[in-house]
Amino acid sequence: MGQIWVLNSVIVVAVHVLALYGVFTCSLSKSTALLVQITWALSSVGITAGYHRLWSHRTYEAGTMMRLFLAIAGTLAMQGSIKWWVLRHRLHHRYHFFSLSNIRFTDSADDPYNATEGFWFSHIGWIFYRPSYKKFRLVKMDDINGDPIAYFQHRFYFPLVLVLCVICPLIFGYIFGDMRGAFFYGFCWSRLFVWHSTFFINSLAHWIGDQEYSLLNSSRGNLFLAVLTAGEGHHNFHHSFPFDYRNGILWYHYDPTKWFIYACSRLGLCWNLKVTSKEEIAMAKKSKDDVKYSTNIKDYLESIGTEVSKLPVLKKTDIDQLIGAGKIILIVENFVVDATKIMDKHPGGSNILRINNGRDVTFEFNGGLNSHNVTARLQLAKSVIGQFSSDL
Repeated sequence: MGQIWVLNSVIVVAVHVLALYGVFTCSLSKSTALLVQITWALSSVGITAGYHRLWSHRTYEAGTMMRLFLAIAGTLAMQGSIKWWVLRHRLHHRYHFFSLSNIRFTDSADDPYNATEGFWFSHIGWIFYRPSYKKFRLVKMDDINGDPIAYFQHRFYFPLVLVLCVICPLIFGYIFGDMRGAFFYGFCWSRLFVWHSTFFINSLAHWIGDQEYSLLNSSRGNLFLAVLTAGEGHHNFHHSFPFDYRNGILWYHYDPTKWFIYACSRLGLCWNLKVTSKEEIAMAKKSKDDVKYSTNIKDYLESIGTEVSKLPVLKKTDIDQLIGAGKIILIVENFVVDATKIMDKHPGGSNILRINNGRDVTFEFNGGLNSHNVTARLQLAKSVIGQFSSDL
């Protein structure tokens, strides 16, 4: 787990202790209760629409004004800077998958919120330890490093927290004559509400609920958490299709964040909202039972009706000719994949595909670089054009 992270530990423990102390020593006024509700709502939107769906997964693009608003709202949550949060969340999605080892399904140790460490570790325990994740450097962060708003917020994060999370509530309390309540409730309890509602996604949403789209990880759909977290509870869908701006895909699914993003798009504040096709969703639901816990590409090929025995056999010379014609060709588990059509859709960017053009990337695809989910495996299976033969 690594060394104890003293600063994190002191802050988290202190806020909890002060919040409990405030309950027994300070009454909650109507004005302060309103402050708590507003703070919780704003910080929740900052995390769900901002930190999570915009910056972590790039499910849509947003203009300067919307990004600025979401950065401020996310800072109110006091969950670290955009850069700090996104780095860990992308690592979580890369390595939060079951591995077949002695018929025991385990989440990867490279997942910061590794559920196999227990409920409380995945909920809040991970915060107390300095990270020692070996694969931090493999997480692509160019987009975050190049965002001036994310850069400014990261550089001045602690002064921003002091102003937005502490001084602003105290000013509110001074105006309404309740500075103690503003501190204990407006600062402490507001943080606890948004902290634990977010943390439940890392813990409870991987323990309780349905798995409608994938069995390859422990994520689950949970209506209670969807209500608690502005729509983030539809978690099995999210882990299956992380680049969809929605978590709840049907109109009646409770997902206020989806409605917020859509409304902003109608106002021209954001655009390019990414949506998973109905075909891909239906295929994932069908293949969930067909391939069960399999990570083998052959099983996915069979699940989409491809007869492996009828695939053409391609040699190194054939692959060289395809590359010469401008194709991006990868080899995975001895299957030849034409990755040209998925270049623009690849979550890790197109450069990583170009760099590996013509190479066998089985190790990288199966966890050496990224543990790909059922959707990625189905997409890859649809792009298979033949079997690879190393014979000259």
